[in-house]
Amino acid sequence: MEIDIEACFKFIQVSALEHSTAKGEVVLLESKLKSVKGALMTFSDESSIAMKEADAYKNPDYMAVAKQLALETAKEAKLNTLIKAAFAKIEIYKSELYTQRQELKNLDVSRG
Repeated sequence: MEIDIEACFKFIQVSALEHSTAKGEVVLLESKLKSVKGALMTFSDESSIAMKEADAYKNPDYMAVAKQLALETAKEAKLNTLIKAAFAKIEIYKSELYTQRQELKNLDVSRG
């Protein structure tokens, strides 16, 4: 299996900023979701907390932020997985190089 080690390093470098930005967006959206829920519960006409919460969850504003959060979470998870895969390819490359060096040493010993 031929691994382009330079491509792996480049991918990690390019994706790192995008990944950290997506992770930051997830944190911001989680906070925004809590704020929207709290505001919606405050303005609800329902008397019980459970009913106020139910009102908030079905509100289009809450749903819109929840959808944004889901999309950004998926983006962050995908980038995280791809970066981990690039690191795994680097480890495979290192292992293959080590194996090649060991094979060369074994050839030298058997000839000598």
